[in-house]
Amino acid sequence: MRAKQLSLLAEDSQLGLLPTAKIKAKDKLGVHGWTKFYASFSEEFVNKSIDAMGLQDDSVILDPFVGSGTTLVSCLKKGLPAIGVDLDPFACLLSRCKVALDFDKDKVRQILNSPRSVYSDDVDFCEETYRFFSESCIDYAAKVIGSIKESIKLNGSKSYLDAILQDEKGVYDSEVVALTSLCIAAESSAKVVRGSNPTWYRKAKDGEMDVVNSIMGPAQTTSEVIMSDLSDLQAYAIKRNIKIFNASVEDLTTELLGVRADFIITSPPYLTRLDYIIKHLPNLLVLSGFVPIDIEGARRRMIGTPKIVNKSPSEDKWGVTCNHILESIKSHESYASGSYYIWTYVQYFRSLFLFLERVKFVLSEEANGILVLQNNTYKDLFIPVSDITVEMLAYLGVESQVVRRESVKININNLGKGRKGKEGKKEHTEDVLIFSI
Repeated sequence: MRAKQLSLLAEDSQLGLLPTAKIKAKDKLGVHGWTKFYASFSEEFVNKSIDAMGLQDDSVILDPFVGSGTTLVSCLKKGLPAIGVDLDPFACLLSRCKVALDFDKDKVRQILNSPRSVYSDDVDFCEETYRFFSESCIDYAAKVIGSIKESIKLNGSKSYLDAILQDEKGVYDSEVVALTSLCIAAESSAKVVRGSNPTWYRKAKDGEMDVVNSIMGPAQTTSEVIMSDLSDLQAYAIKRNIKIFNASVEDLTTELLGVRADFIITSPPYLTRLDYIIKHLPNLLVLSGFVPIDIEGARRRMIGTPKIVNKSPSEDKWGVTCNHILESIKSHESYASGSYYIWTYVQYFRSLFLFLERVKFVLSEEANGILVLQNNTYKDLFIPVSDITVEMLAYLGVESQVVRRESVKININNLGKGRKGKEGKKEHTEDVLIFSI
């Protein structure tokens, strides 16, 4: 699709009739109901988007913020080759599990019910794990992970995580199911409580948690649910052509992917300072026994990080709208606008521009894509993320257009405990943007 055809496509195709991207209760069933995943979009939205674009059977679909793997499940059912990328190792594992159709029930149960590993004493978790989990939980997790590692044959410089993520034939599907079940079970076994921010967890104080659950029982129960849900998809196993990479935006290159993609559908992290890494803290702490995980490093590299990691000034190529907004935030009279908040927004738009720049170079000639973006506010300022994205893409020589806009009732201002009504009534909107290279 050439850029000059973009307006015609938006007006005359099914794109103008796309369903909402927001997930509803019916979208949290089956493989999409294993764990809560904030800011995911629905499988129906992905399906209708792919159909509207008229993609060929060999078109490669890319989701560089693969999250919970909804795009991969849709591509699996349609028999389309797909690539998922995510900075969050647990998100990658969860996505991989949703296409792990060649699992062996007896093997999964053996790993989780009677884990015996001569390597369990050599399983090293990151230091924080010992603060958030009981000794018995850690001992069990070490045995499970040791058993899984014994089954995996490493090739060259690949890590254990890379070996299972890029296993296109499903050789390690049983190990994936067992490991994912263990990591999901960590949510009910960690000594953590949720803070006012919906993605924030902190260590429980003495007396705050009366009972700390075992991780073994939840892991076994979760595995049975996962295997039951995956059984409903096993008819699609023969069509599976999916790769997953644990990587950041900076790593997004054709060398990493091994191919140029023909279509991208994704939702970059929202401009809400939500900490997606901390949201998965219990999962990541247990997963750190399988692959080394730098949690703080991941937090610093994620788009929308609340940490100040770069105080370089904004750039003209981000567009007039973006720079006007940034100047307004910097000079805003509210507390810490010019000393802290301005830098979180500058970092966000720097990362967003880098992402769009990388996308242009990993897509094939005349490729196109769909982005789900959420506009936001800062105090009394409206931040039109979609308009800013359109200007950034225009600078990169890419035409784009918003084809759907809807109000968002649940956002960072009212999602956390005690937040409802605190910021007053503000309009947040979510847009679907299409673009063509």
